[in-house]
Amino acid sequence: MLSCASEKNSFQPGKNKRWKKVGTLLCTNKEGDLAFLAHKGMDPDKHEGVREEYLTHFGWQDTTQLKNVIDIESFEDLGMDMYRDKNHIYFHYDMSDGGYFHIWAKDPADFRMYGNYILYKDSVYYPRNGKTIADIKTFKTSEELGILGKDKKHFFMRGDTVSLEQLKEDLPPKTIQKLLDL
Repeated sequence: MLSCASEKNSFQPGKNKRWKKVGTLLCTNKEGDLAFLAHKGMDPDKHEGVREEYLTHFGWQDTTQLKNVIDIESFEDLGMDMYRDKNHIYFHYDMSDGGYFHIWAKDPADFRMYGNYILYKDSVYYPRNGKTIADIKTFKTSEELGILGKDKKHFFMRGDTVSLEQLKEDLPPKTIQKLLDL
């Protein structure tokens, strides 16, 4: 089976001698490599086939090493598997084999998390689904509504356009009202 992960190691806090945490989900080793620690909230004992993975390169087959790009000092977790340093915005697409970590945007200016959505430049995005067909000027969501949003013409769930009727089938009336009140 072909893996997305750059390197596979079981992670046991305090027992792993190869990697040392140096910040938010970043680790280094004696050789000077930098790795992103995948599966941040998963307990390997409770998720069959899942263990901590160390991603040392970007993307699926990119040979660019994280250590040559990421600024450790300014690296931070933005939520929704999005990360930022002073130079870039990053996204980790988590999968059981570690997934992949890539540069989402090379310019961190104008990037803003809004609920579970991203407002970037002149567009709205949902991290795992990409660009949303939404009017950025009228787009609204909230931390409480998370996956839900709306603009002047549409409603959105996880970045996909949905009708009010679909939402009413899937969500409690109280949640629908909160969305309408935005």
